[in-house]
Amino acid sequence: MERPSWAREKEVIRNRSKTAVERKIIIDNPKALEDAKNDPQAIHFLIGQVMKATKGRANHSQVKELIENVS
Repeated sequence: MERPSWAREKEVIRNRSKTAVERKIIIDNPKALEDAKNDPQAIHFLIGQVMKATKGRANHSQVKELIENVS
């Protein structure tokens, strides 16, 4: 059974919102991003900032992947 179109649209909006938050965190923390390039443990600070901004609703694995692709 396929989900109603409004449910799919709501999910797309949520995903766009989370991506925007993730990008804002990365842009606002260039030093932390640079640190993450040199020290794999430093990526956890950025992940934590995204989780804090999204009140724990972001997918940890997706956030980590996004940050790794940026750095």
